[in-house]
Amino acid sequence: CAINADIRGFSRVMSGDPAQTALYLRSVYGRILDAYFKDATFAKPTGDGLLLVVPFSQTEEALAAVTKAVVADSLNLHDDFHEIIAEDKLVRFPHPKSIGIGLAVGSVSRLTADELTLDYTGRPLNLASRLMDLARPNGVVMESTLDFSSLDPETLGRFTADHVYLKGVAEQDGVDIMYLSGVTIPERNRHPVRPFRRHEQEVKFTRAEARTRGSSFCTLPTRPPASSRPGREAGSTPSGSTR
Repeated sequence: CAINADIRGFSRVMSGDPAQTALYLRSVYGRILDAYFKDATFAKPTGDGLLLVVPFSQTEEALAAVTKAVVADSLNLHDDFHEIIAEDKLVRFPHPKSIGIGLAVGSVSRLTADELTLDYTGRPLNLASRLMDLARPNGVVMESTLDFSSLDPETLGRFTADHVYLKGVAEQDGVDIMYLSGVTIPERNRHPVRPFRRHEQEVKFTRAEARTRGSSFCTLPTRPPASSRPGREAGSTPSGSTR
């Protein structure tokens, strides 16, 4: 299971003091890893957020169990975040009070070195990132790869079902999601993503238009110059015309 959490308003609220930023992130990350998502075997800072991976065996029972656990941890983290480091006596400066979380499940690839996990790659990670981006101004968004039926009625009552389209991972078919009450889904995510199309059009100007547009435009002559036509010499003037 992939969990992507982003601290909302980090750049706006933090003072920009590197010492304060490091102190705050160390305190927040430490608290998240100690009190939430205890089954996570991998964690990677993403600047003002955190990517976590919780492994589970490929059985329906295990999927139900991991769904219950990560959704409960996500809701607790969301609800507690405004005071998550209230007891830290070193953090006495303004800091963010909300968080957005995206959840997805699926197969991923693991990059290792001497049995040490360096990173993970795969669609669930990208999907969790896109869902996290939807969780605004803050909240939790999860995709239907999780076992919604395993959640109790009280938990389900906090969520709303929807179908969204996500750039790069679900552009045409979309995905079914559940989002926490308070999340605002942008209207653009309710429609398929339009594929990029290169538009090319030949630009033509008349000589008069080229002169009015200035020297930054150039047009090629539609016929050869007079000096290259038969019976004309360079510098000659046709009868009846003036220079």
